[in-house]
Amino acid sequence: MSYDTYEKVRDPLKRYIARCPVCGSDAALWTRELGGNVTVAVMCSNNQPIGPQEDDGYYGCPPGNFYKARKADAIAYWNAYADALVAMRAEK
Repeated sequence: MSYDTYEKVRDPLKRYIARCPVCGSDAALWTRELGGNVTVAVMCSNNQPIGPQEDDGYYGCPPGNFYKARKADAIAYWNAYADALVAMRAEK
């Protein structure tokens, strides 16, 4: 059985990473190694449950597949997600 290995990493270019659009916590860049494949994601630092949760072992926010091959892609995807969620809330 393969297990995920996570490691918090720095962005040497110090690109802007938006705060979590769900809970407002800081977000950070992480690598995940699984079976020899390494992907990168920006993830919320909040690992506390928000509301009811299914018992799938993950209790952070927000949900979604944010894993990308490159740091720049992971940061761009996270920031686009954050912008879209903030804009959606503003329309309500």
